[in-house]
Amino acid sequence: MAGGSGGTLAAALLLLRAKSASLRAVGRLGIVPSLFNVNEPILFGLPIVLNPRLAIPFVLTPILGATVAFTAMSAGLVARPRLDVLWTLPAPVGAFLSTGGDPAALILQLVNLAIGAVVWWPFLRRYDASLLAREGGIPPEAAETEAVGPSIALQP
Repeated sequence: MAGGSGGTLAAALLLLRAKSASLRAVGRLGIVPSLFNVNEPILFGLPIVLNPRLAIPFVLTPILGATVAFTAMSAGLVARPRLDVLWTLPAPVGAFLSTGGDPAALILQLVNLAIGAVVWWPFLRRYDASLLAREGGIPPEAAETEAVGPSIALQP
């Protein structure tokens, strides 16, 4: 998974657009390590660890990503991995090299990243609204409707 276990690269990208200052800071801190599949800044910065609300996308994202990857490889749309590459290679590079240079592996990585963003988005939106309420001293319900606005509750 791109970003390490839990597909946290998608979460890190979404955090860059959060309205809460603390979540934006976690996103800025965690984006570069997430590119290299090191997700501890995201795991402990959000925190995902011991946070039942964020455990759901952390578990669901890799399940969906693995299912899509298995289906694509079984259908012959993407070459099966032939080489064992370093886990710290950025996901698109690692996928490309492990499949022997199959360009479809890059597309599969982007599809899985998009799936991860779709799964992480509603959970991070609610968490962003609750943190925004704490930072601004307003009720969480008001912050959620204020944070959602016409777009995705993440900063434009």
